[in-house]
Amino acid sequence: MHIILCDVGDVWIFLEIDAPKNLRRGSRTATSLDLEWDNSEAEVQEYKIVYSTLAGEQYHELLVPKGIGPTTRATLTGK
Repeated sequence: MHIILCDVGDVWIFLEIDAPKNLRRGSRTATSLDLEWDNSEAEVQEYKIVYSTLAGEQYHELLVPKGIGPTTRATLTGK
């Protein structure tokens, strides 16, 4: 579980969010990497993936719609 704190004026809201689990690496090339994970039990429409080069020089964001069924797949690409 992840806990998110939201500051709403004088009120703090604590939310428990179920995170995706069992991240697995699939095939990879010099410029891409396939990932798959078990979906969260939370009602989400998409996942946000943030990744960078090994040196951390350039960051990329990818919005991935939640897969139909128990898992979601995504392909990360570099340029």
